[in-house]
Amino acid sequence: MKLLSSIMISVFSATILASAADNISVKPAGLMIVWEPMKEEFEGFQTFNHDKGTHVCLGLRTTNKDFVVFDDKESKITVSDGSNELRAEFGFWNRISKDAKVMRIELHSKTLPAPDCSSLTVKGDLAVHVASNKTTKSTESRKFQKGDKVELAEGFVFEINKTGLSNWNKDDTEVSITWKRKVPELAEVRFYDPQGNLIESSSGGSSSMGFAGKYTVTKSYVLEKYSGAFRIEMSLWTDMQSVTVPVDFKIGIGGKQ
Repeated sequence: MKLLSSIMISVFSATILASAADNISVKPAGLMIVWEPMKEEFEGFQTFNHDKGTHVCLGLRTTNKDFVVFDDKESKITVSDGSNELRAEFGFWNRISKDAKVMRIELHSKTLPAPDCSSLTVKGDLAVHVASNKTTKSTESRKFQKGDKVELAEGFVFEINKTGLSNWNKDDTEVSITWKRKVPELAEVRFYDPQGNLIESSSGGSSSMGFAGKYTVTKSYVLEKYSGAFRIEMSLWTDMQSVTVPVDFKIGIGGKQ
């Protein structure tokens, strides 16, 4: 059995700029190699809580725009140990920071690097959407029903998927909306009662499905108080653009084998 005593990461070529205008940089943020998960020996708790394989985390930063979304379908990245490609795939826990200036992207491979490997080569392109300016649009205050369609921006139509008590927690009220665009202009959603008072709300989760170039996205919101009628206000991006961020660097690996 191979034991991991330490992992030291040295970056030979770390920071890559997409372009001077977009000012997006990317560099390695973490590396983890799991040789033996030991899941059965420890009642389901795996080594580092990961399956066997190679795991790389990348950090992207922008200064003059906000990250909106990471497009894993249009992104192509390879991870190689110098002799073999490790067939890495994008993870499910890619995240954007609260200030929208930092994006975290994870890569996972079930393949281990060669025992004598001294570095990993990470190369390819990351497709991200960025923006900097918003406009505010609002519906009238009314009672919404399931199936109602609303268009606040040209080409962006959303449908009321649910209003009322949550299916998961009967103490919560829930409003969920659905749209059929892969990357919408939607930045923020707020709810107001008929008197114009803000209804405090929080995200209740989201889901997306895509097939044959068609996409359906659903987002739900949990409202602290609920009235039959309410107004939906949205902040919409007005200058969103797709940016390709090139990646080409090596990550050095140190560890007992």
